[in-house]
Amino acid sequence: EEILMEAPKVTIRGQNGEVVYENGIVSRTTASNVQHAGGHSMTGPASATASLPGMPASTTMTNEKFIALDSNNDPVTGLKYEIQDGEGGIESSGSTGGSGDSSSVVKNAVKKIKLVFK
Repeated sequence: EEILMEAPKVTIRGQNGEVVYENGIVSRTTASNVQHAGGHSMTGPASATASLPGMPASTTMTNEKFIALDSNNDPVTGLKYEIQDGEGGIESSGSTGGSGDSSSVVKNAVKKIKLVFK
């Protein structure tokens, strides 16, 4: 399986750190350090800078769903939640279903969504 994310900036955040992909640079931050990796330019007669075409806007529809699991990986049912957009607006709300799943949020180019348990 594959997870595809298309955006000018992608942030993956976990309990102990985050990884940010932006402008060809990868930044990894943890509680103890920060690492950056990016492109480097090599000069000399054998090097050349490639001219890349402009990238089209994404037409990918996203279909985001969350699943709540307990520490034994069993689904948590009946858990009240809200799915919010990047500005705090409510995209969806309800209670987790029989397999611990939220409702789906289907949008064109979702920039940021957040799951909030109530």
